[in-house]
Amino acid sequence: MPASRGGPAAAPFRGKWAHLNNPSRDLSRALAGRDFHGCASGAGALHLRGVERLLFALVAACLAVPSIAAVPPEAAPPPKSPRVVHVVAPGQTLFRIAQAYGVPLARLIEANRLKSPNAIAAGRRLVIPGAKAPVAVAARRPLTEAERGALERSLTEDRAPVDLPRGWAPPQPKGPGEFIWPLEGPMNSAFGPRGGRRHAGIDVGSPRAQQVVAAADGEVAFAQATRTGFGNVVVLEHEGGFSTVYAHLSLIVAREGESARQGQPIGGVGTTGNASGPHLHFEIRHRGVPLGPLRYLPQTLDDLVKDLVGPRR
Repeated sequence: MPASRGGPAAAPFRGKWAHLNNPSRDLSRALAGRDFHGCASGAGALHLRGVERLLFALVAACLAVPSIAAVPPEAAPPPKSPRVVHVVAPGQTLFRIAQAYGVPLARLIEANRLKSPNAIAAGRRLVIPGAKAPVAVAARRPLTEAERGALERSLTEDRAPVDLPRGWAPPQPKGPGEFIWPLEGPMNSAFGPRGGRRHAGIDVGSPRAQQVVAAADGEVAFAQATRTGFGNVVVLEHEGGFSTVYAHLSLIVAREGESARQGQPIGGVGTTGNASGPHLHFEIRHRGVPLGPLRYLPQTLDDLVKDLVGPRR
């Protein structure tokens, strides 16, 4: 049957309604052989043929209305991806779990409604947003005595130049937000040569006890007082071989082995060690090599003004 104007062709009836698919034939059969009280000839026959045509038109109109079978079913929603759940094993930290799955630490904290990046214990089940399958996660490995000694010896205000292989170049920043300023304040001392030696970081001035925050997601590798002139120091390890150093702290709130979320307080500004006034000595290192922090930190208004005079270091 052709499609009705303004709508799709009617779908054929099935089952017990299939006899309505040919209304002319079925209606003729229904009317054949009936005298209707003596009106089967003459004027009565003409009347019956008119009734037949009327009934045929009514049935055809009903069949032209799209049936339920003619309406395509709604597309079924796509199947949901299976949710990946990671069971925390002894020695695993939230930072290492986030790093293994390639998920930002903040997203992992939000997905599991954690109050702190350290609010997990062995046996805890964590939902991993965006993950397709479980992956292996390495447990945290504390520094050996030799590694701790070498790190502490590197925590000096002025370091001798590091011997770098030929052709070495600092790694490129990943993009905005990779590192943030650990403290707001004026930069009192820049990265680079100072007094015949090399200043391995930048000094940021600030009132005493102002909070110092983690410049990026990481894991606390070192958090203690030193005898090297840096006073109280926190060292965070980050993804891709990066680490950050925070020195001259008045107090330390981070603990070794803990995860640190970007922007999380790890200590307070102080004058411990060889410091003439309250300030933060801050370094960014890559596999132990000090890098110019301003290369990785977002620009401030002072930086924009200084860029008019010379490039950042």
